[in-house]
Amino acid sequence: MQMPASSVTESSRAVNIEPGYGPDFPRGLLRKMEFQFDCEAGKIPMIKLTRSMLVVSVKETALEKFDLGDWVFAVNDVTLKNKRHYFSILKGFVLRKQPYVLKFTIYRTIKTMKITNINASPFIPQATETQSGYAYLVGYITMCPGSSLGINIKSYNYKVYVTSTDNGFQSLGMRTFLVGDAILAVNGQPQTTVAGVSALIIQSLTKNKYVCIVIERAESEAAIRQVRMALLAEKTQQIDPRMPDDVIDICRAEIEHMSRGSDVHPESIYKRASSTQHCIRNTKKTGKGAVSMAEGSLETAIGMDPINPILLQHVPPLPGPRANVPVISPEPSPISPTKQTAQSKVRKISFSRKGQYRASHS
Repeated sequence: MQMPASSVTESSRAVNIEPGYGPDFPRGLLRKMEFQFDCEAGKIPMIKLTRSMLVVSVKETALEKFDLGDWVFAVNDVTLKNKRHYFSILKGFVLRKQPYVLKFTIYRTIKTMKITNINASPFIPQATETQSGYAYLVGYITMCPGSSLGINIKSYNYKVYVTSTDNGFQSLGMRTFLVGDAILAVNGQPQTTVAGVSALIIQSLTKNKYVCIVIERAESEAAIRQVRMALLAEKTQQIDPRMPDDVIDICRAEIEHMSRGSDVHPESIYKRASSTQHCIRNTKKTGKGAVSMAEGSLETAIGMDPINPILLQHVPPLPGPRANVPVISPEPSPISPTKQTAQSKVRKISFSRKGQYRASHS
């Protein structure tokens, strides 16, 4: 990938070494993205950057635009030298005390790419057996400050499956894997054991800051059933995945609230009759409703557990009648409907000692 020329006077060597992932990182793993970002008056985007201009934390509305590990390359078509340069640009907009719009240019690492020609792909080792009903992808995991791998794996039938992924923002695994994915090769080396996959991934992330993985993902019904069978074959007690960040924040806020020890009695939302009549009279006089809406609103993203949609199943139907319990359907009657309501039939069911039953009319 050809990197764009800088719009400010600086050497290309400074751009490659200081910001981003460094000069040795493959440029083919970066994808350029540009977007507009609306900012409130007197506030800056709620993102946290490292010295190399990588995003490590995102809050509130910025979650819709930024992701973990994004390289903030330019703002308003001005290539950023460092964090000081970034905040100096924002300072001019913040001092105006007016809402403003920023144009961001970022580089985001590629997470997965589908392998179209499976037989001639250089990513799939020759010793790896491919099957029909599966999609094959090449996945990339890129290390960034403060991140964690965040996956649980298990081996079954000479394949290593992803059984769960962490739900936190710092999890790298949930951006590349789905539950039920099979890891066939790591950096071009076929793998069939949990120990081999774990060792190669950690070694590559430590040394090269990224790792290349061949993923097998079920698509057909037969393949999906096989993956479900592999996931249900439990071998060890699995560690519970990490809760989403928004749930953790809510729990911390509730713990802090309860630790204060202040007994706050909630006020009743019901109004007395006198207050209701007073509210009605004011509504008739002023013409304004009793309920007022706030002028400003804030959209908040709600996290969820990472899932694989193809592994979801329909809710099973209600169970049928129990065994050894007779089901008697009423016989048609020649009596007219009006008379039938008055002379409704009653069935008596009696059981014999041998477990047989007889039905009689009365």
